[in-house]
Amino acid sequence: MEELVTTKRKKKINYDYILIVATAVTLFLIAVITVYGMFYFKFNEIAESESAAMKIMYYRKMNGLISPFVSVLLLILSICVPKRLFPTKILNITALLMLVLMIALTIIYGNITALTVILFIALALQLVVFLLVLFGLKLHFEKEGYWTRVGSSMIHLGFILFVLDFIFLNSLKIHLTIFWISAIAISLGCIFTFYSPSFKQKVVDKAGSG
Repeated sequence: MEELVTTKRKKKINYDYILIVATAVTLFLIAVITVYGMFYFKFNEIAESESAAMKIMYYRKMNGLISPFVSVLLLILSICVPKRLFPTKILNITALLMLVLMIALTIIYGNITALTVILFIALALQLVVFLLVLFGLKLHFEKEGYWTRVGSSMIHLGFILFVLDFIFLNSLKIHLTIFWISAIAISLGCIFTFYSPSFKQKVVDKAGSG
């Protein structure tokens, strides 16, 4: 019986480890492309160029380079979110469906539409996770504790909104609204996650004094 539990834990840890490594590698590659884009922009003096075609070509080139890695990052995110709700077998099916959906939307409608749809799906799932955690339901989290889970859910929610915000940069009101909601969610999430023992103790002390 103990060996079975240990095996299940190892599988879970391996799955989480793969997601962590994949996220770290993807973010590193995005950072490399970003730095490359900055130097390319500087050394080719694109800012000083009067050629609109040259600037458009630069933006298209950079978007083409970074889009696949952003798509991979969003795919990883769309796996991390339902990981709280579904067991591993259903999670694998969900990940496969999300990948197929992303590829299909990219081919038919383009990168922006595909990324937007995946983000809204991830946002809807994360809102469900956040509400379930907020009302005290126990989901699949690595760390125990009510405030830690609330904080983790808020950080994920804020991150999804932060990425979604880039799509609405042209609409100032929507952009600023999403940005500030994401900033507040991430900030509160970090406070709840890293200071969860303090919150727990305050709740206990208040209940004891009442």
